Amino acid sequence: MFSKLKKVLSLTLVLAALLGCISGVSSASLPEYSVTFVTNEGGYVARLSDYYQPGTLVAIRAVPYDGFVFYAWESNDVVLESYDTEMTRFVMPAKNITIGVHFAKKQAVEAQTVSVTYNTFGGTEFPETFVTVGECIPQPTNAPEKQGYEFAGWFSDATCTMPFDFSIPVNTATIIYAKWSAVVENTVTVAFDDVKEGSWYYEYVVSLAKRNYISGMGNGKFAPEANISRAQFATILANISGEAFTDPSNPFDDVLEDEWYAKAVAWAYSKGIVNGKSAKTFAPNDNISRQDMAVMIARYVTNVKKTSLPEVKEESLFKDDSSIETYARDAVYTMQKAGIISGKTGNIFDPKANATRAEASKMIFVLLESVA
Repeated sequence: MFSKLKKVLSLTLVLAALLGCISGVSSASLPEYSVTFVTNEGGYVARLSDYYQPGTLVAIRAVPYDGFVFYAWESNDVVLESYDTEMTRFVMPAKNITIGVHFAKKQAVEAQTVSVTYNTFGGTEFPETFVTVGECIPQPTNAPEKQGYEFAGWFSDATCTMPFDFSIPVNTATIIYAKWSAVVENTVTVAFDDVKEGSWYYEYVVSLAKRNYISGMGNGKFAPEANISRAQFATILANISGEAFTDPSNPFDDVLEDEWYAKAVAWAYSKGIVNGKSAKTFAPNDNISRQDMAVMIARYVTNVKKTSLPEVKEESLFKDDSSIETYARDAVYTMQKAGIISGKTGNIFDPKANATRAEASKMIFVLLESVA
């Protein structure tokens, strides 16, 4: 029964997320619905709350009592990401739901071990370890490090919403995730002649420049009103990822290995963030359109950060919605709901217009505020 449900998990979670959203209502006014857990007294469920708003991605963890092991989840009200692992997630629907969790009595067998993997998202690597079934995972004594970020703790899920409890015994292979918060190195002095304090983009440009995510155009100029190129934007995304991108190989004839952007473009291509304008042409110096920038950011969040953006605004259909290409439409509205992009005067998105370096700086700044 569980294997059949898992085959349609991805599609069902997406549909559940859509059905759980209430169009036209702000997140602050959404009602909350209850989650009731039914167990067979062999353990309990660790969770952040018993009430959630529709569309919330909820992480839960089954915790067996001594002498028991986790067996399976079940529910007729919601589709779970996994039915046979202690840690699972689901998208909260617009109704009260019940979830059952089954525990089995532990058999008298010789002690076994399970693996523990630390995912630091590009930070200090921690080797895979093993602990005995039914014992707790020792908390690392040293915090991981990542350039430009501050370690914010260990979490049970990839979206870093549920802190990992090292006092709870484990019975299955476990992945522990590091959460990061971007920091500003205030010791770095940044001064561009054409970025004046008080301008709407001042904070964004200076903050990103201090962290070496963006750079000027030479001669003390940032050129905030100049259009940003495809190569420049790919380089910014590579910089904020914190990942190493040393291999300059790429399929594009117009991206030479000795160009300043070659490694970043190769990295972005390997991550599925960028495509060429043809199989062999990237057009690095072409200006990037507003809709293509939205697509690249969405792919960065999905493919590199392995997460999703929070929805902080209601979806607002742009007046020129019909001008947005089909391949970019979902990305545009995902960015709009996350507060990363906004329309121009008259609620026009202008999807094919070029984006300026100042506009790109604001988008990247807000992106970093949304996902570390």
